[in-house]
Amino acid sequence: MDIKSISLMQKLMNLIVPNNMDHTTGILANYLLLHYNELENLPLNRVTADCFVSPSSVRRFCRKLGFENYSDLVEARLRNPEHQQKISVANLNRGIYHPAVLRAEINENLFLCFRSVSNKQFRFLASSMAESSAVVLLCTRPYNFWLREFQNQMIAWGKPTYVWEEPASYRPFFHQFGDSVCTVVVSPLFYLPNAYISEMDFVQGKKALISHDVIMKDPMYPVFSKQYDQIVPLHFKNDEYEYMEIYGKYSIGYLFDSLLGEIIYQQVRQTEKADGTLPEGSKEPLI
Repeated sequence: MDIKSISLMQKLMNLIVPNNMDHTTGILANYLLLHYNELENLPLNRVTADCFVSPSSVRRFCRKLGFENYSDLVEARLRNPEHQQKISVANLNRGIYHPAVLRAEINENLFLCFRSVSNKQFRFLASSMAESSAVVLLCTRPYNFWLREFQNQMIAWGKPTYVWEEPASYRPFFHQFGDSVCTVVVSPLFYLPNAYISEMDFVQGKKALISHDVIMKDPMYPVFSKQYDQIVPLHFKNDEYEYMEIYGKYSIGYLFDSLLGEIIYQQVRQTEKADGTLPEGSKEPLI
């Protein structure tokens, strides 16, 4: 399964922003999301009629998302494993949305995941990002939404940070930064699209993989261990897709918020006073 098969919904959601809703891009993205579960029965002429756009506009829209044409986009939907409504109903029936269950499961997974990250791994991740010229986070929905705030905070500290899906589309970027970029692949479900495997050999600089601990049992693990400078296998209570979609994102958000604190600490240390003391108000990190 290639990257197109898992990223269509995410790509459409990324285009739903306030300043985009009056433009062709936002109109088409919103329309296709609202009709996501029936795209295979939605002909191009109906899309153009309902959205008041031309076939060429739809074609340009599809190419912007990485698809050849509208048919290619629909085909990606048919291969897409994210049956969101079915997942939500299944989670409802299992009681996962109950406040008491949410609280207990979130707390347990945060504890389990953070225990599985050693101090050495934690500091390596933070140092690699702090010392790089740019940070690239490769991840798919829903984790990319949770990493946007981390991205904003990093940019506020003067560190170019990008949240992307497809490494192949950004080869010129990696070439520009060379070995000064830090790339972190975030895949708690341990589903690595082929692009994430094949393209890592082209990516220079420090590379890390944050994934489910089942990765260590995968036959491809020897390949992964050669491609990455650091592999962080997180432990989760449950590895089912439905369960991970709810609770995996909390653990990733918690981990990256903690990493942000360590990165800021390292940045502050670089501006120590001449007498070696930290600027007023700064403290040693808790990790």
